[in-house]
Amino acid sequence: MITITEEFLNRKRPKDPDDAKEFDEKYEGKVGWLMEKKDRARAVMDQKATSVADIAAVLKIQEDEMKNRAEKGDQKKVAATKAGQKRQRIARKKEKAYAAAVAERIANFEKSLSTTGEIYKIEVPKDEQSESDLVKIFWNDVQDAHYAESWPDRVRHGELEQSRDNVMPGQSQAYASAADDTFSAVEV
Repeated sequence: MITITEEFLNRKRPKDPDDAKEFDEKYEGKVGWLMEKKDRARAVMDQKATSVADIAAVLKIQEDEMKNRAEKGDQKKVAATKAGQKRQRIARKKEKAYAAAVAERIANFEKSLSTTGEIYKIEVPKDEQSESDLVKIFWNDVQDAHYAESWPDRVRHGELEQSRDNVMPGQSQAYASAADDTFSAVEV
């Protein structure tokens, strides 16, 4: 059952003094009573805390699975046969070819961004964890991250820049900071 609490009353209390007085008279002594139908529906539909906790749990499960796969992969390397070693050599060649193709695409992207007055350079961060292992979460209100009990080490929190220019060709400034080194992680 969803009941009226002090927190609920504090959030719902109107700011106008006359309305607040009327509100206080209406709800005086009703802490612990069942909420009105409309308020119960809103409380049930407010899934922010559950959603944030679910995201943290899923990321933790993925991190555990990645660690387990890495441990199993190390065991397989020891017992690799000649056929397995051949497959690994082929896979490494494909990885090098893919890395070269990505580097070429990045270079072309840098050229397309750069103008005569400004030169843009895309750098890979030199962090202990690779960029692909990190998860960046941008929050409208960074305090919402506290709904989760804990976050995996690979999660970085940042504040989403408020922007009113939501109709704009190209990349929005609010998301541009996610791609560069100016991202400031917030400890949660």
